[in-house]
Amino acid sequence: MCNLYKILVLMLVAARSLALPAIDKNDRSDTWVRMIPDLDQVPQSCSMVLNEQDLPLICYGPGSAGSQGLYFAWFDGAEWNETLVEPLQYTSTTCHMLRAENGAISVLYTGTMLNSVRFARFDGTTWQTEEIWNGHPDSYDIALDSQGNPHVGFVRDDDNSLMYAVREGAGWTSESIGHCGTPPIAIAVDSQDRPHLIWSDSGNQTRHGWFESGVWHQESVGSGIYCYGMDMCADDSDVLHLALTGVTGSNILKYFFRQSSGWSSETVDTMKGGGCSIAAGQDGRVHIAYGETINSDLRYAVRSGGAWSTQVVSWQGLNGFGISLELNSLGNPYMLNGRYNTDCELVWWGDQVGVLHDAFQPVPDAVGLFVEPNPVSNGMTVNVHTGRTGSYSLDLLDLAGRRVRTLFSGPIVSGETVLAPCLSGLSCGIYHLVLSGEGVLESARIAILP
Repeated sequence: MCNLYKILVLMLVAARSLALPAIDKNDRSDTWVRMIPDLDQVPQSCSMVLNEQDLPLICYGPGSAGSQGLYFAWFDGAEWNETLVEPLQYTSTTCHMLRAENGAISVLYTGTMLNSVRFARFDGTTWQTEEIWNGHPDSYDIALDSQGNPHVGFVRDDDNSLMYAVREGAGWTSESIGHCGTPPIAIAVDSQDRPHLIWSDSGNQTRHGWFESGVWHQESVGSGIYCYGMDMCADDSDVLHLALTGVTGSNILKYFFRQSSGWSSETVDTMKGGGCSIAAGQDGRVHIAYGETINSDLRYAVRSGGAWSTQVVSWQGLNGFGISLELNSLGNPYMLNGRYNTDCELVWWGDQVGVLHDAFQPVPDAVGLFVEPNPVSNGMTVNVHTGRTGSYSLDLLDLAGRRVRTLFSGPIVSGETVLAPCLSGLSCGIYHLVLSGEGVLESARIAILP
C-alpha cells in the first residue's frame, strides 16, 4: 500500500504547479506577465476594463500639458489603437471606467482644470460626453446598475458635501448625502440596484450610506483610519467588499466586508498605501490591487479559504493614480498600474489572454525558492534567493491552504540563503512550501514520503 502511495505522490509531483497556493484552484502553471501599452501620450491618470475576449481597454488623460484631453485605447490582440474622446483641459489625477453587461463603456472624469465632473459613454459606435456638475470636485467614483445606468458619488470642494447623482433617461438628478471630512470616496450598486456609498466623516469616521425604500440610511464602518485610498464592490450575494489604505497608528491595507450581521474587518498588509482596487470572484475569492508609495510597488492580495496572501508584482515607479483591477473569464486578476513620468503597465496572471506571446514581458521574480530533493523522505534543503534583506517566514500549507507548520521565521539577507528545516512528525502527502516577507511571496509544491 505504501509503494502504491509513493507512486501516486511521484505522479503528482511530476505535474507540480508553481502557482501561489491561493491561485492554484485549477492546477495551472501560469505566471505573472506584463505589457507596456504603446500609447501616443503619456498617461497621468488611467483606468482599465476587459472586453468579452479578455482584451484590455484603457481610458486615460495625458500628463503632457500640450496634449490634454480624454483618450480611449484598445488592444486588438496585435497592436494598440486609440482615439481622442474629448479635447479639453484635462488635468485630473483620477478617471474611472466601467463596462456594462451590454458592452457599453462609461467613464467618469474631470475637465477644464478640474472645474467640472464629466461623464462619457461609448455604445460601440459613437462617444457621447456631458457635464454632471460644474464645480471643483475633491473626489469622485462611479458604479453601474443592472440596466447600465450610472450612479456617481462626488465631493464638492466648496463645502465638502458628499453628493450622489444618478442618470436615468436623458438627465441627471443629484442630492446631498452628508459631509465628507477627507477624500477619497467609493460607490457600488448591489443586485437590487441600490446604491451604496463609503466616505470618511469628520474625525476619521468611515461611514456607509445606502438608498432603500426612498430613504438614505447611514451606519459606521470603522473609526480612527485616515484614508489614502478606497474601493468597494458588491458580489452576487450582495455582500459588500471594501478595500481601504490608510493610517491608524501605522500604515495599513484593511479589508472590510458587510453581511446581514454588520461589518467585519481584517488587516491585509502593513505598508504606506495609495490607490487600490477590489474585485470579488464567483469562486469566493476576493482580490485587491494596491500601491505601496514608499517603494513605488504595485502589490496584489487574494483572500481564499479565509486567509490572505500578498505579493509584490511590479517595481515600475507606481504613481497611485491608475490602479484598476478586473477579473478575466478564468477568474484571474488583470491589473493596470499608472507610473510616474512614463507609460502605464498591465500586469496579469496566466497566459490565456488571446494576445501575441511576443507582447509578453515576464515580471522579474522578487524571490526564488528551490527545494532539494523533491520528493523528500529524510531531510531537505531550501535555497532562497531574494533581492531584499528583511524578515521572512517559511510555512508549510496543506492543499486547502491551511498552515500546517512554520518551518522558519526570522531575518534573511539579500542574495542566497540555505535553510534546512525539520520535517519530523509530518504526515506523508503533498504540501505547499510558502516563503513570504517584505511584501513578496513565492511557493513550491513538495511531496513528503514515508
